[in-house]
Amino acid sequence: MNYAWLVTFVLLFIALSVMGFSSSVTDDQIIILSTVKNEAVIQEDTRHISDHASGDTWQSCSSAWLYAGSCGASSVYEKQNIHSLKAQWAQINTGGELQLWKSAQYNGCGYDLDSASAIARNSQEQYLTVLASCKELSGFRSLISSESLTQKFIDQTLNFLAETDWSGVDIDFECYHSWSEKDMADFATFLKSLTRTLIPKGYKVNVALSPKLDNDVEPTNLNYDLLAEIPVNEWEIMAYDYVYGYGVDGYAPVQDLAWARDAYTYAVSKFDSKRVVMGIPAYGYHVSCNELGEPTYFRGDDAPYLPGYSEGSYDQRSGEYTWKNKDRCYWFSDQRAMDTKRQYLEDAGVEKIAVWALGGGNAWFGKKESEMCTPPQ
Repeated sequence: MNYAWLVTFVLLFIALSVMGFSSSVTDDQIIILSTVKNEAVIQEDTRHISDHASGDTWQSCSSAWLYAGSCGASSVYEKQNIHSLKAQWAQINTGGELQLWKSAQYNGCGYDLDSASAIARNSQEQYLTVLASCKELSGFRSLISSESLTQKFIDQTLNFLAETDWSGVDIDFECYHSWSEKDMADFATFLKSLTRTLIPKGYKVNVALSPKLDNDVEPTNLNYDLLAEIPVNEWEIMAYDYVYGYGVDGYAPVQDLAWARDAYTYAVSKFDSKRVVMGIPAYGYHVSCNELGEPTYFRGDDAPYLPGYSEGSYDQRSGEYTWKNKDRCYWFSDQRAMDTKRQYLEDAGVEKIAVWALGGGNAWFGKKESEMCTPPQ
């Protein structure tokens, strides 16, 4: 039997009783009635969450990215026991060289030694995340196909790690859908050179990858098999932004739960499960409900000010807070959604998670972090 409407009726009856069944309902009373209805819908949509909740401590090992310009990141990592922090403070420029994003360029929220020290004090492991997006595709290709540029990258990375006393480097080379077979082969060669030099010196190498459900599906030239034998410390599966490849007919979450689970299942069929890290989003998108189009990103700070925010409810398939306003559909991974996602992935066997991203008012999880996080060497 569905009890949601019974709960709604009882709550409405109580609310009206308090109001004295006045025939003149005020604006404040309308808000109360709307809130009661929304809470009942939320309870109905998320009744499965309580089945997962157990204890007050997460079982998985946590990590999180922050980026140049994310000035609110420290307010989160100083309060939480996050095992690994990954600062996206560098990119590959169009010439194929590593370029640091320094604090002076980002209102004091980029690379400087004080910021690096603060991150080190508040985490057990620290990584320099180096980005190559579609804008840097030509630089990415120059780097991975050149022995001299690869060696220069290695030297710059070693200098940074010696200066900061951080744990290692985190490679985030994206635009996978534009990769050729040669790009994939060159990327594998680049990673072999990087791990061959850094790991014997006591540093670690992490690599972010697009999620895949099978080797023959998009992005087709991102070949897990070609990477599996490279001694990377952690393979980070960025199983978010579902909306770009799969969002349709108004269902456009940041991360579908079953899709993320399937991406994990495929990843551990290729890589050691103890080296697989699953991404969890801490942000949102809004997109046209009726046609495919470019999603609009928003942060936690933005969400309460978006039209229709107070009218939302929680979606079962993604765990996300979602609402509709006119022809726009909104999907947001707030703390409750993040808790749902993490528990769902832990139940699927995931041992490590990584959040994109700290700062901007984005949430963190509701339970305590584990003290027993011991990544493989």
